[in-house]
Amino acid sequence: MPTDSECDYDLVSKEWLLAKLRSDERDTVLIDCRGSNEYSASHIRSAVNFSIPSIMLRRLAAGKIELASTVQCKELKARIAHCCSRGTFVLYGDGAPRDPDSVHGILLKRLKQDGVQVVCLEGTSHTFNCISSFLYFLPEFR
Repeated sequence: MPTDSECDYDLVSKEWLLAKLRSDERDTVLIDCRGSNEYSASHIRSAVNFSIPSIMLRRLAAGKIELASTVQCKELKARIAHCCSRGTFVLYGDGAPRDPDSVHGILLKRLKQDGVQVVCLEGTSHTFNCISSFLYFLPEFR
């Protein structure tokens, strides 16, 4: 996995993501850092949207709340807890991970501070839409 030396994060390809999802989907949490409208229009199957009010995002960035506390769904909270201890978080979205004030940047920084394995999917929204369409046609991801 290549590393972006400026911001110290790993970039992964769509091929890497596909292999990861095929081998251990349960140990992988995909987080879509785009707005809820973009997420609703199209997203990678099994990805969760991380669109929270800005006050909660600031509290998360400041370390005042945990990532799991921003989630209502009990099943998702359990997946997050599981992945924090032995899984991988894959972040993707339009906001550059280099921007420390973007959702993408805040999540990346916070997860790294918590000692969690986190990577960023390389590409643009077009890439994510292509991945989503590609996964739809694979029987194991329907």
